[in-house]
Amino acid sequence: MAAQKLRAQESATSNIIVFAHNSIHDKESFFKRSAFHQFATPTCDTAVIVKVTSQLAEQIYQTGIRYYKAGIGLLEISTATPYQPDIFTPSADQPELMKCLDQINSKYGRDTLHLARQGIQQNFKMKRELLSPRYTTRIEDIPVFECS
Repeated sequence: MAAQKLRAQESATSNIIVFAHNSIHDKESFFKRSAFHQFATPTCDTAVIVKVTSQLAEQIYQTGIRYYKAGIGLLEISTATPYQPDIFTPSADQPELMKCLDQINSKYGRDTLHLARQGIQQNFKMKRELLSPRYTTRIEDIPVFECS
């Protein structure tokens, strides 16, 4: 999703950080780790970002830890268009493939196509029954008071 957002705003990232930690209230010990990667050339290619993210996640993963939070951060975001490439470090980006991926996903729905590294099923789902009412954005959520 992050790479798709970069492409939508015609941006690219130069650095990525992957982090994971357990709860600070964990009885054994607090575990917090992060890993950082600087791309040779700025990128917005999903395949490049996922490959690096997988490598960084393997570096920080430790068995036996009950993770509370994990995520990635894209750093040094810049515009992708006026970029002067380095002739000694060719970009691994495939803009035509990413354009095709974005068009299909926008036409048929998010995650219609995705990389094989993302897996087939996602086990995590937000608990929708715990959502707060949206009083300011949905007319159905505005409380109705009846006078008797």
